[in-house]
Amino acid sequence: MTITSNYGCVYTQEFQNIVEVTTPPEANFAISKNPATWFETEIQTTESCIGDVVEYDWYSQGSVSVLNNGGSAFITYPEGIAGTYPITLIATTNEGCSDTITLEIDIVPDVIFYAPNSFTPDNDEHNQTWSIVVEGIDYQNFSLEIFNKWGETIWETKDITAEWDGTYNNQKVAEGTYIWKAIYKDRENDGRKIHTGYIHLIR
Repeated sequence: MTITSNYGCVYTQEFQNIVEVTTPPEANFAISKNPATWFETEIQTTESCIGDVVEYDWYSQGSVSVLNNGGSAFITYPEGIAGTYPITLIATTNEGCSDTITLEIDIVPDVIFYAPNSFTPDNDEHNQTWSIVVEGIDYQNFSLEIFNKWGETIWETKDITAEWDGTYNNQKVAEGTYIWKAIYKDRENDGRKIHTGYIHLIR
């Protein structure tokens, strides 16, 4: 540093280590589970930042609550609603330098599988067809079959919304018990599952 006085005197001085340059932080974090299912919507985040981070601010638009525990957070989303939500972390150092990262979490339906055990196709206005209710599966990889007591397939479909009317080859089948088998894949992985059961057809 060189300074000049009012009288023209010049003074020079060197100062060492006046400015320290630090590496800026890099924000990052992991999510305990992704996707999460819509009946278990609480997740935990854990920071994995690089740098001398001392302050962590967590935000997630659309969440029900965000419990900030510093380097981690417990975040809860609405139950029963599928969707994609952003999670944002702002990581700040002692020097006030900060970095921001946003990741997304998917809330997906749980697998719900319901199959009635009887129906009455007797031409009245109630319970004329048999069908199942399924949520949270890969609809493109679904099949359903119904068998008679000899193991013959009397009805089959790949349509999740299809309904059996109690006929085979356009003829009414006899009153009695029939076996059904459904095969499907989970929406989020390649797991193949099989469900079986009985239908009581009452006329």
